[in-house]
Amino acid sequence: ETSGNFRRFSLPVIILVLCLGIFFLGKGLYIPVKAFAAQVLLERAWQKIQRGDNDTKPWPWADFKPVASLYFPEQDYQTIVVNGASYTSLAFAPGHMDGSAPPGEKGNTVIIGHRETHFSLLQQLHPGDTFYLTIPGGTQVHYRVHATRIINKTNTIVMNQKDDSMVTLITCYPFQAFLPGDQRYVVIAMQC
Repeated sequence: ETSGNFRRFSLPVIILVLCLGIFFLGKGLYIPVKAFAAQVLLERAWQKIQRGDNDTKPWPWADFKPVASLYFPEQDYQTIVVNGASYTSLAFAPGHMDGSAPPGEKGNTVIIGHRETHFSLLQQLHPGDTFYLTIPGGTQVHYRVHATRIINKTNTIVMNQKDDSMVTLITCYPFQAFLPGDQRYVVIAMQC
């Protein structure tokens, strides 16, 4: 009789554990899957912008559009950059921070992205590595990593405007953390 009670009790527990496992797996995959799917639609919009249709959005209700493309040759990785670094836009792509230099122009172009998706590769960049920033019209600007830093999120000095042509890439740190913390990983690159 004890084994019968155990079986009646264990089946609902097993089902509950399986359901919770599926739920948390789906929740864990949601952001990477959404980010990947968005890049497909963003790439299509970027191609239209490259052909001169500057008002193209990746989907009708998007409140952002592609403004550049980043390509990291050593990692063979490309990602579209959108205007603005709002919580909404960063869920889909790295974002160009309002108020920083426009991509490809003189000054400090600040681009922010999530460590779990598009900017997870920042941990692989080292001084001397190169990447390309392509702007509408197809102009490709070449950058070389000058430095990497870990800073407190309240330290905004890396976002200050400069006279040099540079790109500052920022993401949360540490990379494998479950929750957002108080630190940011910063890659500073100068135009070659």
